[in-house]
Amino acid sequence: MLKSILRKAAIPMAAAALLAGSLSSVQAADAVNVTIGEYIPSSTPSVVSMPLSLLGERADLQEKHGINVDLVEYSNLSALYSDLALGRVEVSLTGPATLATLSAKGAPLALAGTIGRATNAILSNGKSWDAETLKGSRLVAQTSSSSWTVVQAIIERNFGLKAGEDYEVINSDSTAAAALQVAAEKADFAIVRAEQVLLALSKFDNLQMVADPKALGREEGVADWGYILSYNHEQQDAATMEKLMAALAEVGDWMDANPAEVETRAVAAGREPGIAEAFLTTGLFQLDVRTAAEAKESLMADYDLLKSVGYLAGDLPDTVFPK
Repeated sequence: MLKSILRKAAIPMAAAALLAGSLSSVQAADAVNVTIGEYIPSSTPSVVSMPLSLLGERADLQEKHGINVDLVEYSNLSALYSDLALGRVEVSLTGPATLATLSAKGAPLALAGTIGRATNAILSNGKSWDAETLKGSRLVAQTSSSSWTVVQAIIERNFGLKAGEDYEVINSDSTAAAALQVAAEKADFAIVRAEQVLLALSKFDNLQMVADPKALGREEGVADWGYILSYNHEQQDAATMEKLMAALAEVGDWMDANPAEVETRAVAAGREPGIAEAFLTTGLFQLDVRTAAEAKESLMADYDLLKSVGYLAGDLPDTVFPK
């Protein structure tokens, strides 16, 4: 079914302008500068991080909300998280487990808000997703990611199986590479996220989604919130983050209303045709821009899960959730 959706979603590139509003470099003199680190594992940015890059081009929205956005690209996720903790960049897209782990170790990080609901899914080359089959199997994951921390906690809660003890975990530099290992029958399961789920299913006929976000989830059929903005609260303040989230909410509204134009933009940036639009319209991803206050209750469910299975010791610092 997903593959037929992908074929229908593919559209030719358009030459029309994609975004309304001025792209002038003129900036308001009293605007606050915000440096955002953006993870781009290859030369092609993810649809998940597209709200950040689109906002970087929208001088009109930046002026409206009193911010000047400067994007810094990273190809290494660990380097990005390190620079965020050290204040070399002020804001970054992370996951709830990353924010929890780094802040618990003393990094001055706080929640700015959420971007969208995560899309972790389990892919296999024919094996069913259940405790009996998973036990003793080989599972590939990007172990440096927040999503892996949350999913292994979900596995332990759902199946009573511990990573590295009851099943083998193979590290991958990316979820795309994880899917490739399963397609080549070098592993049994892969944890894949974001538009890479659709890309893998379109490329490899022997791959199946055996556990979708709903099967893994706790809240409204999602595995975790996966995509949040964290900020260094020694470098920025909560008031500026509210301005940033308000600007991103407008970008998110535009993307929701214009999936075909998002597709055109993604293809122009190097994405394969059909993936971006399907990603936004098939339910595997939901743009959901919320402030820190609006997201706190849902994120606390992630932290409670991580504590319950021992991946997080103790309570989070009070500074994680701005007053």
